[in-house]
Amino acid sequence: MSFSLDVKKEIASYQLEPNLAKAQLAAMIQASLKEQPKLEPSFKVSFSQIFLAKRYVQLIKQLYGVDCEIDYDGKQNFTKTSLTTITIASKIKMILEDVGLYRDGQYQNKIMLSRIMSEEEKRAYVSGWFMIKGSLNDPSTSNYHLEFRFRDKEMAEFIQGLMKPFSIHLKLTKRRHEIVGYLKASDQISDVLRLVGAHQGLLVFEDVRIHRDFHNSLTRLDNCEVSNEMKSMEAGNKQVGYINKLIANRRLDHMENRLQEVAHLRLKYPEHSLRELAEEYLLEYGQSISKSGIKHRLDKLEDAANRIKE
Repeated sequence: MSFSLDVKKEIASYQLEPNLAKAQLAAMIQASLKEQPKLEPSFKVSFSQIFLAKRYVQLIKQLYGVDCEIDYDGKQNFTKTSLTTITIASKIKMILEDVGLYRDGQYQNKIMLSRIMSEEEKRAYVSGWFMIKGSLNDPSTSNYHLEFRFRDKEMAEFIQGLMKPFSIHLKLTKRRHEIVGYLKASDQISDVLRLVGAHQGLLVFEDVRIHRDFHNSLTRLDNCEVSNEMKSMEAGNKQVGYINKLIANRRLDHMENRLQEVAHLRLKYPEHSLRELAEEYLLEYGQSISKSGIKHRLDKLEDAANRIKE
């Protein structure tokens, strides 16, 4: 089972207060309809997942006590890929009006704002839309990605506006005949999971994200350390070269003791970093010296070697 499906099933498993159930139901109806629906003699909504059909029937029964006719797309048994159509033959206009989708004598594709005034109602509404038209990459994959799909820009901007007060900034783009609202930042995706009430999904997502980010940090740190080691080796080999040049031209023995000491340490430890050379200097000569002090003396040795004419 996919992570996205797990999240949707979790959302569908929670019992809601009547006002929240109505908000979620309204979004499920809106997101499921592909065109202006017929209300007479019956109202039909189709779902691609059986658990979504069950959730829809559950909400209708809970709120209005209406029995629904269920069509399994000609199949004897439910499968997770079957198209399930739910038909309501009574109280249609009353139900749609109650959830904010019927006014002026017809179905309206935009919900009445009075039905989703509170934060909790907005959360329930967005959760209903996500169950039908949302998707989410598994957090263990290479890219974080969450999206909502919409029939038109007006609906996309409406959901986008609902999410802004929760500091969630949905980006919109056009994909074929749909408008897609998407997020790629992991913290924003976590906020959406929190918003729609997918508490278990949020815990799983955060756990995978933390482990993944920690692994990536270690990898970057390892790469940085390897890079620093390579730089130290290159610098050390270069310094050994000009120290040997000083020795070959009998110049080193005539230089200050402090320069000779550092030269001998570099020859002894060609791969050491400046910090490691400073530590060896303290052990070897009993005097403390900083990394910059070591660097200054090595620079003097280099200058002296560069003054030697070939």
